[in-house]
Amino acid sequence: MYKTLVRPILIHAAETWSATKNNVRRLSINERKILRRIFGPICERGQGRKRYIREFEQFYNESNIVSVIKSNRLRWENRVV
Repeated sequence: MYKTLVRPILIHAAETWSATKNNVRRLSINERKILRRIFGPICERGQGRKRYIREFEQFYNESNIVSVIKSNRLRWENRVV
């Protein structure tokens, strides 16, 4: 659901955005927030906790949103030239 519905909306026309540190940070935070909502917390010893970034990388075997934007930008530049 995230890959087909949410991610395309987040990266719409991202090839033309300026890749400032603030934009990259906001996109990463937004992606983690959405994935945490989809996958939910972990219950350890009767207490819930947030999932760590490395846990998302283990079971969500996709590249992060910043990598996708960078690859799309390179592909877009190759078409323009």
